[in-house]
Amino acid sequence: MFFHHIMISAAISFIPIGQASAAQIPTPWDAPRFHDKGPLQYSASLESLYQWDSNVRHQAADGKSDHIAVVRPVLAARVTGPEDSYVSALFQLEGERFADTIELTTLNHLADVRAKLGARHGYLMASELYLRTNDRTNTVFADRVRREENTVRAGVGAILLDWKPEFNVEFFKRLYSDPTLPGYTAYTLEPRLIWEKNERNQGTLSARWEHLLYPETTARDGNVYEGRAAWAYASAGSGVWLNANAGLQRRIYRGPGITGYFGPIGEGNARYVPRDRIALTAGYSWSLQEAPLEPPSAYYRQHALNAGVEYKTGDRLSSRLSQSLISQLYGDNTRQSDFSGQRRDTTVSTAFTETYRLNEHTSLSGNFSWEERRSNTNSQGYHGFIVSFGCKFEI
Repeated sequence: MFFHHIMISAAISFIPIGQASAAQIPTPWDAPRFHDKGPLQYSASLESLYQWDSNVRHQAADGKSDHIAVVRPVLAARVTGPEDSYVSALFQLEGERFADTIELTTLNHLADVRAKLGARHGYLMASELYLRTNDRTNTVFADRVRREENTVRAGVGAILLDWKPEFNVEFFKRLYSDPTLPGYTAYTLEPRLIWEKNERNQGTLSARWEHLLYPETTARDGNVYEGRAAWAYASAGSGVWLNANAGLQRRIYRGPGITGYFGPIGEGNARYVPRDRIALTAGYSWSLQEAPLEPPSAYYRQHALNAGVEYKTGDRLSSRLSQSLISQLYGDNTRQSDFSGQRRDTTVSTAFTETYRLNEHTSLSGNFSWEERRSNTNSQGYHGFIVSFGCKFEI
C-alpha cells in the first residue's frame, strides 16, 4: 500500500514518496525487467495482493483492523539511441479495496517520463513525474488525504575529459483535495560538478537554491540554500558498493514565528556481497524535510538508520529482512534553530519478505511488517503490523 507502512527494500516496483522537499523526492523507477526488441525495450507486470492490517487508521489506541485487496499493474517502455540517449515512460495504477472501512478505498496512479539527448561533448536531460495518491501526510488524520504532486526537471551537461559540469532546474507543486490544507510550490536551481576518475570512483560537488511558495494566508514562504560534496565507489569484484554525501543547509522562512535552520546534512549507504547468495546493506541519513501540515513548525529534522540482509536459496527462493529506525524532531517556533522541547517522533519498523519464483514470468510473495511510532505529542503515536500475500506476473 502507498505510504501505509515503512518497508526498506532493495528491489521493489514502487518507492514510496513521503514528505520530501522538492529536490529530495525519490524516484519511483526501479529498473523494470525490460525485454529487448532492437532499440525498443518494454516491460509489463500485474501484481495482486491480499493484506491484513491491524491498525488501518494509525490510531494510538483501539486500532481497527481490516482486510485489503490490492491490484497493481505497471507498464514501461524505453527507446535507446547513441551516446546514451534514451526516452522512457512508466505508468502505474494501484487500486486498494478495504473490506470494512470502505471510505479508505482508493485508486492511485503515477506517470514518469524521462529523456536524455547525448552527444560526444555534452547532453540534455528532461523528466516529469506526476503522482496522484492518498496518504497520511499528517498522522493526526485518521482518514487519508488526496494529494497530487507534479515534478518537472531539466538539465544540461558538458563532458570535459573526467569532468562533467551540469546545471539543473526543477519545478515542484503539491496540492491537496481538502482546500483547508496548504499545498506549496518550489522552484530549484542546482549547479553540479561531477568527477569520474574511473568506473569505481565518482565525486560530485553541488549547490542548491530552493524557493518555497505557500498560500498567502499561511505566510510561510521560504528559501533553502545548500551545498554538498558526494562520493561513490563500486567494485563488483570485491562485492562492495559505497556512497556518501555531506554538506550544510540554511533555511529562512518569511512567516512570523517560524525560525530558520543552519546546520549539517548528509547521507551514507553501503552494500556488501560476500557470497553469491547473500547481500548486506546499511544506511544512515540526516536531513530536513518540509512538513506543511504538521504543527508547530514548517519542517522537521530527520535521522534515519536502516539495515538489511538478503539471501537466495537457489534460483527460485529469496528472503529479505530489514530494520529501520527514524527519528523526527520538529522545529521550535520560539528558539532560533533550537529543536529542544518540541514534538519528537521515533518510528521503529521491521519487515520480512519471502519470494518464490514459479517460472520466468510468475512469482509468489509473502510479507510481514511491523511498525511502532512513539511521540511526545498526544495522538501521534501508534503501532501495528501488516501481513500480506501476493502474486506477480511479468512479461
